[in-house]
Amino acid sequence: MKKLFGILVLSLLFCHISYANTPVQQYVFEKLYDEYSKCTVYYKFLSRGVERKKDVDTLTEKEKSFVNEMNILSEEAEKNVYFFSSKINISNEDIQSNIQNIYKTFLDIGGRDYSKTELLNEKYYALCSNSLKDPKSRMVYWDTEFQKIANETKPKKDNDLSNVKLECLSNKEDSELLYFYFHFLDSNTAKLYEFSPYSYKISTDTMDYVAEITEIKLTSKPDKYKVTEQKMIISRKNLNLKFYAASYKKWWDWWDCKVLDDSFKIIKHLKLIQKNKMEKRAL
Repeated sequence: MKKLFGILVLSLLFCHISYANTPVQQYVFEKLYDEYSKCTVYYKFLSRGVERKKDVDTLTEKEKSFVNEMNILSEEAEKNVYFFSSKINISNEDIQSNIQNIYKTFLDIGGRDYSKTELLNEKYYALCSNSLKDPKSRMVYWDTEFQKIANETKPKKDNDLSNVKLECLSNKEDSELLYFYFHFLDSNTAKLYEFSPYSYKISTDTMDYVAEITEIKLTSKPDKYKVTEQKMIISRKNLNLKFYAASYKKWWDWWDCKVLDDSFKIIKHLKLIQKNKMEKRAL
């Protein structure tokens, strides 16, 4: 009860004064509800594994003490289950149903004869011990986990194309033009990959980009060894790419782009194209 009171005090400090949970509160309460539910069953499972011996024999004093201790820990964890369930509006019926389902899962792991409880110990012994001894650290732990997820899934601004990959191929009939691939590295830098179907060469360049509402403007980064500066514009509406042909002083718009999967390996793909074309040339 003392530790439950400690959780109550912590939750009051943790919560803002409002009727609805914030996203972080909801996440933390759900995780702790799940954690204490499993610990409730874990301790009850250990207790039952020893207690069932009395069906055929008398328990020793040491065994009786162990059963009593596990039951106390299970009850303590269960109090916390009900506390956090009230924070996320889970009914008593759903709590009991969840407890029963967890117990069935534990039976599948630990065996119907409770002979493999060491498998449960590996996963829950330290977790449940720490969870009951120091609830504050568990709240902090799940809060930190929420922040990690929030940062990973935080929507990017329209002008930030970080990690977007594009493939831009020629749409001009009967003509093989440069293959363009882009990997936007951060909010203002992109790596350009080019493949020439004439020389079979793969080249790369680092470009600055500005993502506006209607188009993405790319220019190659200044370099004293570059003869000309590359300029490109990609329409955000139809993903058409325009390339500035410096020698002609004209914009060519013969490329259509598509968004690639995050896991797409651009350089690996280009090397495969290079290999296939060189093999055809050798025939």
